[in-house]
Amino acid sequence: MSTVVAAIRPLAGTRARRSYFYVGMSAACLAVCAIGFSLTYWIPLTRGTFKGNPVVHIHGWLLFTWMLLQLLQSWLVASGRTAHHRDVGLLGVSLATSMVIATLLAAVNRAEIFLAQGHTLAGSSTFVGTATLDMIAFATVLTIALVNVHRPETHRRLVLIATISLVGAAVTRIYAVFALQALLTAGTQFHVDLPVLTTDLLLAAPLIHDLRTRKSIHRANSVGVGALLTLHVFRVPLLASGAVRLLGGGVLALIGHTGR
Repeated sequence: MSTVVAAIRPLAGTRARRSYFYVGMSAACLAVCAIGFSLTYWIPLTRGTFKGNPVVHIHGWLLFTWMLLQLLQSWLVASGRTAHHRDVGLLGVSLATSMVIATLLAAVNRAEIFLAQGHTLAGSSTFVGTATLDMIAFATVLTIALVNVHRPETHRRLVLIATISLVGAAVTRIYAVFALQALLTAGTQFHVDLPVLTTDLLLAAPLIHDLRTRKSIHRANSVGVGALLTLHVFRVPLLASGAVRLLGGGVLALIGHTGR
């Protein structure tokens, strides 16, 4: 996974650059998303039983397309097809922008459903705030990756980290698919977000890969993984403090929703 934008400088087919590690990680992220949303979206969709606002479909398809794109891009680099890789690059920028917008709109749509069902504005705002926080993290890491597009070793690591940051919702649904709600409840009692903790296991993979292949952790992984882990550590305190609720409330206010 080396680029989502054009104009990356070609390099010799070094072993590091031709590594299939990024192909495997992209495939793992794709698999997590496919499994996680199988019972709540894909299977109901094929049966014609899924009902939802069009923005929900747009959100789902855009994020799934991102996972497919990253798998394709990482494979193109690993197989030495860098020219094709660059040709596809600009699509990633447009796709990422659309993803962020669609995700926020889908979160707002879900919040409105919660409100219509009698849930509190505080709970709905927290839901929107959590989605907003996730999109800020994704957009920040990806933007830094784009700034470093001419530094492939830095760029591809950051794109992978940004992609991993997207799988949290799918991991949450995997717990639900395998009837692990009791674990989620127990984790909450101990102020531990188990889906986030599970996602962090994926973040450990790039660090281990660095140690195996270059005997030290690349700076991009140190900064990128460190930033996401810090956000994850403070996720529960941020939820408890109401900061996430205020963020979500601000997003709802921007669309003119005053709640009840």
